[in-house]
Amino acid sequence: MTLTRDKQKVAALLKEFNKQFGVIASRPLIVSQEVISWTSNQPFLAEKICQLIVQSKITIPKGDETWIVEQIVRSRLIENWEKQVAGEHLSQIRDSILGHKECVSLLSLYQRVLQEGGVAVNGNPISKVLLGSGLVSNKQGRLVVANRIYEAVFDGNWVARELANAMELLNSDLKPGQIIDRRYEIIKELGSSKFGRTYLAKDKSRQSQPQCVVKQLTEGQDRFRQKVEILENINHEQIPRLLAFFEENQQLYVVQDFIAGGDLSEKLTPDQKWNKNKVINLLLDILEILDFCHKEEIIHGNIKPSNLRLRQRDGKIVLIDFGVVEEETYSKDIRAVGMIAIQALTGLDPSGLPRDANGNIIWRRWLQEKGSTKLADILDKMVSADGERQYPSVAEVLNDLGKLAPRKRGINIGCVTAIVITLIPVIFIVFVGSKKIISVVQAASLSSQGESLYNNDKYPDAEKAYKKAVKIDPRLYEAWTGLCSTQLKLKNPDDALKNSERAIDIKDDYTPALNCKGLALNDQGLNLKSQSKPGSEQKFQEAVNTYELLLRIDKNYKAAWNNRGESLLNLGDNDKAKAAFDEAIKLDPNYTFAWTGKGEALINLEQYKDALEACNTAIGINPKYERAIKCQQDASQALSKSSQ
Repeated sequence: MTLTRDKQKVAALLKEFNKQFGVIASRPLIVSQEVISWTSNQPFLAEKICQLIVQSKITIPKGDETWIVEQIVRSRLIENWEKQVAGEHLSQIRDSILGHKECVSLLSLYQRVLQEGGVAVNGNPISKVLLGSGLVSNKQGRLVVANRIYEAVFDGNWVARELANAMELLNSDLKPGQIIDRRYEIIKELGSSKFGRTYLAKDKSRQSQPQCVVKQLTEGQDRFRQKVEILENINHEQIPRLLAFFEENQQLYVVQDFIAGGDLSEKLTPDQKWNKNKVINLLLDILEILDFCHKEEIIHGNIKPSNLRLRQRDGKIVLIDFGVVEEETYSKDIRAVGMIAIQALTGLDPSGLPRDANGNIIWRRWLQEKGSTKLADILDKMVSADGERQYPSVAEVLNDLGKLAPRKRGINIGCVTAIVITLIPVIFIVFVGSKKIISVVQAASLSSQGESLYNNDKYPDAEKAYKKAVKIDPRLYEAWTGLCSTQLKLKNPDDALKNSERAIDIKDDYTPALNCKGLALNDQGLNLKSQSKPGSEQKFQEAVNTYELLLRIDKNYKAAWNNRGESLLNLGDNDKAKAAFDEAIKLDPNYTFAWTGKGEALINLEQYKDALEACNTAIGINPKYERAIKCQQDASQALSKSSQ
């Protein structure tokens, strides 16, 4: 079924590109056939080749289609492939094999596929894993290389080299009690990866014999030495110090601080789903460390839950086991962090999730928590198999997450002790070890002060208080909303609109912020209308749309019904305006504003008797409401004229 879908996708893709091929090729259909020949209907690769052919602007005469397409594929996809347009896609396939615990078995099976031109599918787990990587496909009951591009990149030389490295890693392990560099005594093995083996050791040259981590590496010494020079100077309290670097028996070793505690893999239990806010905090904690590394031009290259240590003394995440023996890209680190977040949200190991034709994992069907769409969009961009669609930097991820981030920062996954600080009317939960406790409390206090000033009609002072609050804590969406309301009172709908949107970016279902946005849009429309400038109707309609969104979240929000009626009234849609005011009155029969708005709508509909009754009701509730008094006068005069 998947193969059929892929074939259909590629057919549709080629149909689109055939017109462009026709500009540069005398036989565009032959060019399309060459694309299929290289990709075997793999949609992502087919699209990339088509784009490269068009971008090349090379004239393709009759008879040269095969040769020219091959030159483009080899020069723009295969040669130096890690830095080419499909590099991220191909790296993902490579890493799914080299990073697997059964790496040797996978490489051995793939080597047989290459040598024998195919291997019978027997249903064993290794075959399933290899199929899942996308490197091979099932063709009439036989495992074959999925396409010519994969076969050229992951060729016989590649598999022989990687198999030799993997075997060497298996056979070069250190034993407990063994001493290296005449000072580090091995205690036990902690783990292994494609980068090497990691051991717990003790430094016998020091009186206290402190524990440390020794990593044994198998290749990439020259590149690693360059990276070590950087690591020696790195200074971050959530990255272990580099203690030593040496070579012994043709093996390269690095020694770092041992971080006592557990690791994140212990917290990511199967079928245990984290809530959205907890995942956002996890992302922020990891990415803030990673942002520091990338700014120092250091790529981790080996991020996974077991390499995120939860420091015992304070519960903070510590980034360990840098995989610096290979030249990697920043985007690989970003993707790895995204995969961890997806695992936390779904309770599922991403390596076992299905993939679409472009190599992207399919995971949203397991996302159940409401209000997680924006987070899911960020994660999709983080883990995209297409490097052009992925985030180019950690800073950009942090920027987008900052718009969603809950204010409960400082949550240390390893800590269980909490301090609850209550500020009326807002409750904040912060955790021991957070450096942001004071600032969070200060921001909340300023926001509360702004609300008090607003309620006492001291709008300039309220604006100052709210601005101070959001400067300290930019994720305090209540303060952004309060600032919006205050600026509406100060006749500044433009800034009010911007600040309502800041609140909505943080919490997209926060109804007071949506209501304030609608009011700001309506006021902008009124300003344009009073100046006889175009665009007022568009603003009124945007306000109506905003209220409709709000009411889908909370249909009992009476102010939204009333304000929707006001914007509809400004649009001249009096029937719908009246209906909106009626909904507000149902929720609150003593709602003066709604009765007045209904009266004005009825006047416009020339239903003067009903209009007068509505205005009289409004005055009966609030005899001093000037707009209701004017409405009563207008209705009375109109009724008198109509009866003459």
